[in-house]
Amino acid sequence: MRSKFTIEYEIGSTVSSLYNRLSTENGLSSWFADSVDLNNGVYTFKWRKVSEQARLIASKENSFIKFQWEEDADSDYYFQFSIVSHELTGDVSLIVEDFALECDIEDSVNFWDTNIAKLRRALGSF
Repeated sequence: MRSKFTIEYEIGSTVSSLYNRLSTENGLSSWFADSVDLNNGVYTFKWRKVSEQARLIASKENSFIKFQWEEDADSDYYFQFSIVSHELTGDVSLIVEDFALECDIEDSVNFWDTNIAKLRRALGSF
């Protein structure tokens, strides 16, 4: 059984620029996968010779986007990106929610750390 984990990242960009990188084919292919295709709410993520499909299950513009891998269709597992804009400072944070086996959580966190570093570079924020 997988456990839910949450990671928060400071992102030096505007909310709308960040949401664009999380929700569009071009945006996701700039940091998350080599290429991304969208067809009827199903995103196909391609890395070299491997591809995985995820369904968009919920979203709110400039707030969050929630995906579920097709292999998890009969479960409560998902991954979600939430955008938080801090009123006092104007800073923008990205919160990633995902699920992994207890023994794999450290590897999963490393996976997200690496990909969020790519996202920051794509946004020109760090």
